[in-house]
Order: sequence, then structure tokens, then C-alpha cells
Amino acid sequence: MKKIKVFINGLGRIGRVFIRQNFNNPNIDIVGLNDPNISSKNLEYLLEFDSTYGRIENKFKYFSDNKIIINKKKITITKKIYLDKINFKADILLDCSGMVDTSHLRNLQTISKKKAKYVVVTNDINDFQPLIIGVNDQDINLSKRIFTSSICDTVASAPIIDCLQKNLDIISGKITTLHPYLNYQKLLDGAEINNINDSFVMGRSSLNSILPKSTSVVYSLNKIFNGINNKVHCMSFRVPTSIVSCGIMDLEISKSKLTKKNIISMLKKYSKSKKDLINFIDKPLTSIDYLGSVYATNIDTKWIDIINKNKIQLVYWYDNEWGYVNSICKLIDFIKKNMKF
Repeated sequence: MKKIKVFINGLGRIGRVFIRQNFNNPNIDIVGLNDPNISSKNLEYLLEFDSTYGRIENKFKYFSDNKIIINKKKITITKKIYLDKINFKADILLDCSGMVDTSHLRNLQTISKKKAKYVVVTNDINDFQPLIIGVNDQDINLSKRIFTSSICDTVASAPIIDCLQKNLDIISGKITTLHPYLNYQKLLDGAEINNINDSFVMGRSSLNSILPKSTSVVYSLNKIFNGINNKVHCMSFRVPTSIVSCGIMDLEISKSKLTKKNIISMLKKYSKSKKDLINFIDKPLTSIDYLGSVYATNIDTKWIDIINKNKIQLVYWYDNEWGYVNSICKLIDFIKKNMKF
């Protein structure tokens, strides 16, 4: 079977985890890398040694200032801001830059089809509908060229919302996420440049506090489930851990006489034929136990609760890097099977 050629723009956490997950994948050929902020020596080091997932020996090697050897293959690294300045040829441009502004989107749209037939953005962008395999892949317009894998919180929450919406009538609710700190946060208190929602909270130390903040998860979910933003609200807390997120979903349902057994049965039936989508856990685990989980979401059945027979509370966990990247891989596989190359 022909390998799908992938060019990666952005070598932060998601870009590097994608490489670590797929350097030996017989179906994916990484043909080029771009990041204006990293040298090939530094990249070799960060690919071999990872504080979260451990060491991978003898697979990554520095070759020159613009080349790195990955699994015995020489791959060129460029350091350009504008992608149209780079000469490359790939089936998919995988944009892991984290950039979501309008100018960056225009940058992606200017890439000729001769360079990349399709573009996958590992973030939530403008009016683009997220593509989450197992949730809305049947509804996607396959004539489009740019796809987004959304954010990890949406990937984890969407299967649960999809199942419950198809079987029950959601009246109202709230999603609260507990998310590890990210690279742009501060170790010590400092100025908050972005000043999100007139709050300086994100300028505070990520190690000393739990930081309340807004989240775009419901905004993103609304692109898949039209009108859900009128029923469900959301907020997030950044917690002083480095990996694995948790979601707490509280929903009021019109149907009464719900039971915990019915909800679990409903979710299991929904996910039965969907690979790596929902996992069910009935053991007393903590966040670190989900490190390396490939599932979009892991539902902690111990904490499923029914209140007043019409209110559901669910707790779910997800590796916001490894599990999220696995969902990107499923998206790429979907494109390979359904598009023309």
C-alpha cells in the first residue's frame, strides 16, 4: 500500500509527538519539517529525550544544520515563517504551529496543490468544521482541502455529546475541563500579554496555582452539533501537572428515570464499532494512569452519577497529547482512504 507523504509545520509538543508516534509507521512517510524556532541538533535531542513519554534510542540523529535522520531516513528541516517560501511536495501538510489567526490561515490557503494536496490543522480555526473520526466523518464535505482536527477537549467531549444527543434530549449543561499547563504559560508570575477576557490570571505561576480560564470547547462543539452552545456552557482550569486532561460533564436531560446502567449501556453500544474512540474504566485510577492512552476519551464509570433521575454527571480523562495525536492519525488515514492521490 502506498505511503501517505506528510510535511510537518511546527515542531512543538504536538508536532514532535506525531513524529514519535509515526516514525516507524508503514503507512506514513514524513517528507519534510519546518519550524522557525528550532535547530536540527535541538530537534534530535527533543525527539530522543522526552520528559513525558521517555527516551527513544537510536532512531533520531543529527546530520547537518538543515537535515536530521529519522529512522535511517534523511529529512530536510527548514526555518521559514511563510510556507510558500518552502519547496516541498506532500500529500498532506500537517500544520502543528498552533497559529489560528487570519493571516496564518491565508498562509495555508496560498500553498499550491502541487506542494500539498490537503491541509490538516491541529487546532480550531475560524468557521472550519472539525473532523473527528467516529463522530462526524459521515457529514464532512469531501471536496474541501483544509481540515481541522480541533482541540483535544473537543475530541474528548464530542463522542459523549454525540451519543447522548442521538439518544436523549439535552436541555442544558456545563462542561468543565482540568487541563495541564502548556508551553506558553509562566513558571513565575509575570505580565499576561494576551490578556484573555480582561483577566491577568494566565500570567500567574503555572506551578503554584490552579488557574481558572475560559475555553473554546463548546464553541468548537457547536460547529459539529449546531445549537449546542445555547444549551451547554463551559469553563476550564489549568492545573499544575504536565499531562492528561480531565473533563466533567453535567447535563440535564428531558427524559426522566435515567439510570447509571442505562447510560453506560448506551455509551458502550455507541462506541462498539468505533476504533480508539471511547474506553471505559472501572478501576480507581488517577490522571497519570492515562498517560499514553490512545483513546479520544476514557470514561471513568465509577464517577457516573444520576441526580434527580434527569441529570447526568460524567467524568472522563484523555491524554491531551498522545491521545489527541492518535485522533490526528485517524483523520489522516480517513483522508487517505476517501480522497484522490
